[in-house]
Amino acid sequence: MWFVFDILHQLNFFLVSAMMLFTTIFNKTLGKDAKYPPFLFMIIPLFLCLVQLTVYMYIHKVVNYMNYSEASLFANKESLDFIIYFGSFFSSIVITLFVLGTLRYIFLLFGWKDSTVKLMNILSLIYAILLFAFNVLYLKGKALTSLNDMINYSGRSILALDSLIFIPFGIYALIRLRANREEPARGKHLCTALAFLSLIPFVSFDLLAVEREILFSSSMPFRLSFVSFSVFITWSLYLLMKDKVRRVLPVYTNEDYTRALRKTGLSDREIEIVEQVAEGNPNREIAETLFISENTVKTHIKNIYKKLSISSRIQLHKVLEKIRLTQPGD
Repeated sequence: MWFVFDILHQLNFFLVSAMMLFTTIFNKTLGKDAKYPPFLFMIIPLFLCLVQLTVYMYIHKVVNYMNYSEASLFANKESLDFIIYFGSFFSSIVITLFVLGTLRYIFLLFGWKDSTVKLMNILSLIYAILLFAFNVLYLKGKALTSLNDMINYSGRSILALDSLIFIPFGIYALIRLRANREEPARGKHLCTALAFLSLIPFVSFDLLAVEREILFSSSMPFRLSFVSFSVFITWSLYLLMKDKVRRVLPVYTNEDYTRALRKTGLSDREIEIVEQVAEGNPNREIAETLFISENTVKTHIKNIYKKLSISSRIQLHKVLEKIRLTQPGD
């Protein structure tokens, strides 16, 4: 069974590493999406956590294979203690940042109002600070004395405990899934619900069957909590690529499309703004392109939101896509 869990860890590490490489290569095109910075804020800490776990796992394997004591490998016990405490502190930081980044990505993903997102971002920052303090105190209480302890608790058990915050969002996505009949929204809520509701059995398994050694030894090299996040991050990258493809499509596909936009009550100037927003351009770039002030751009966007009965750019993209797909010749 240990061998199976080791393979799962390697596959998970390879998957996250591949996504990191992919987003690095396509950062210029993906960077126009408003969800891209939170996506990076989500995947980079998880990648660093997996790198740290992988490095320490191989060191631990070498120690066991060569029949060395960990203290002799690091010259003395003081050096080993420093590695353990540094690794624990680093894990607490990256996992806290991962939770914060994932929360902020979820807020954008659900398409909430800008004011709601700002409030939730503030609350998530406060929560992250408290979470970091909890992680540090939790590890201090464990009195880690070996690399194996540090690997098990700082990189695995902490993630399982911290991931409990995402279960309510899985429930919320399930509720929205039942209430929303639009196909794009259903796909978004379905994947979010599956990823985060799967944490219920996975976290239970990690904390009971493995950490408390009811079924397996706590030295197992993998925690199933990682599976949920790998699925969610993979699907999020798919969404970013889908949005990238949509941005390269011309907004003015035909006269029927332009006419449909005018029927919504948008003026020609507002349609120009819509085109710029659809391409993922920020307000400053829109102002420079159209030779108007940034405040004027903000005013136009507010008017566009009001006319279309929306409250965010994500919702605007959905409206535009729906209009475009209903036009003949597309």
